[in-house]
Amino acid sequence: MFVNTLALRTHVDGQQDFLSLLAQVRNTCLEAYEHQDAPFEKVVDAVKPQRSMATTPLFQVMLVLQNTDAIIHASNVQPYVLETGISKFDLSLEVTEAPHGLSCIMEYSTTLFKPETIARLCRHF
Repeated sequence: MFVNTLALRTHVDGQQDFLSLLAQVRNTCLEAYEHQDAPFEKVVDAVKPQRSMATTPLFQVMLVLQNTDAIIHASNVQPYVLETGISKFDLSLEVTEAPHGLSCIMEYSTTLFKPETIARLCRHF
């Protein structure tokens, strides 16, 4: 793999307005990008999180942006969708840039979310 997972932690306060939250997330991202060369496995080793079979050690929600235009549109490359039937995280969203716009795949834990909730989330997104 030629990607590195960048874990970000954000505290969402119910009293905070959206623009403040957005500014907070922006600052968190900018700070994280300064250290993006650190391999994710090294971060996990350094943090030494308490392990649990119920959750992943550092994050529960993943956003993946696939913006590798050259690979997506190559005529000799065919995408292979691997469906395991099990969500690796509480919630994950994979966004792929395409000529017609964005293509999104939402994967979620059915023990935590109802299909109606995810459908509503997708409509808002």
